[in-house]
Amino acid sequence: MERPRKLNLPERFTGHELHAIASRFKDQLTRSMRGEQTDLGMFNSQLPSNLCHQEPPDGQALVVEVGGTNVYAAQYTFCKGKPSLKTHQSIPLESRTFDSAEDFYNSIITPLGKVITSYHPDRLGIVYSFPGQSIPARDTIGVDMISDQSLSKGFIIPGIDEVPVGEALKKAMHSRYMLPLSTPSVVMNDTVAVLFADQAQIGGVVGTGFNLAVAMSNGVFNTEAGQFRDIPLSEELQIFDGRSNNPGQRLAEKYISGLYLGGLFTWMQGEETMQKLMKRYGATDPTQVMSELLVDRDFKLPDFVVNAFSTAKMLRDRSAQLVGAIISGTILAFPKEFTQPIVHIPIEGSLFWKMPGYREEVERVISVYSGKQIQFPEIKDAGRVGAARAALLI
Repeated sequence: MERPRKLNLPERFTGHELHAIASRFKDQLTRSMRGEQTDLGMFNSQLPSNLCHQEPPDGQALVVEVGGTNVYAAQYTFCKGKPSLKTHQSIPLESRTFDSAEDFYNSIITPLGKVITSYHPDRLGIVYSFPGQSIPARDTIGVDMISDQSLSKGFIIPGIDEVPVGEALKKAMHSRYMLPLSTPSVVMNDTVAVLFADQAQIGGVVGTGFNLAVAMSNGVFNTEAGQFRDIPLSEELQIFDGRSNNPGQRLAEKYISGLYLGGLFTWMQGEETMQKLMKRYGATDPTQVMSELLVDRDFKLPDFVVNAFSTAKMLRDRSAQLVGAIISGTILAFPKEFTQPIVHIPIEGSLFWKMPGYREEVERVISVYSGKQIQFPEIKDAGRVGAARAALLI
């Protein structure tokens, strides 16, 4: 993607802009809950919200996670409500484009055989990090999901919407590894899984992608917050978005997520400068370069590094501010659900936890615009733990 010849770096969002973003997101949430058409998905997970606050029975759960840069499988044993990780395996997903849904599912389970074949679990939890409509499972006890054909994070999988995710994945695992088709299972979005990990009212992912889930009295909903578009676009994002494979779509995700943030940073720097930056910091990806720039204390930085630092700081600040405004809008949309002065929000994602200053900026914005004190519990493998917990509770 060709770099623009000259762009003036935008500033941080103003207080007026952040207030407006929070208000507009709040409005879209409340309208979506009434069944009106908005940018947001508001997919009902089909999991009752009271399950979030229950302890799971003792048992074993197999968790399979798909939809990010890696595919993952793990075995969890729960005893007296406490999870214990028995074995796990993570494999990079080499492609984002597949010939068919069958090709996609086989590419997932083939490298994970060491974990999948080692035992037959009591329950199966599937974390599916793409948009989809949850439905009661057709083949056994549990919850399944009809995937959207239009996927996030640049994935292309023809026919992914034709057969429910859990049903198709279990058939593939049964064919290859003899996993019983009768295994009760639950398919959930990654944000819903993160929410279940901490028995919380809001859960989110701020990493390769961006999304939030919210627990209401009438259920647990995947908001598809990355689809939110009613935000002010800076000049560089307008150009970058126009050259993407889905112009005008998923603007919040393009402003926030590590996948797009790294791409935007690379585009603004140019390939030659990025090569020099990656060599300087021994980095393997653009977001790692951004993190290194933000903590570089060398007082004799060359000009190209100084300029890159300014860009990295601007992109980090605006990304974190936008996350804070969107979470604020979520809290403000449902005052009867958020009555306590302290709100616990589990978040999963390396962008949120590893980029210097990111979490602190999100927390500052939420405090200002929602009036709530925020606590972000750091839970290792939150989505996987939450998926295992939910699977044992169905």
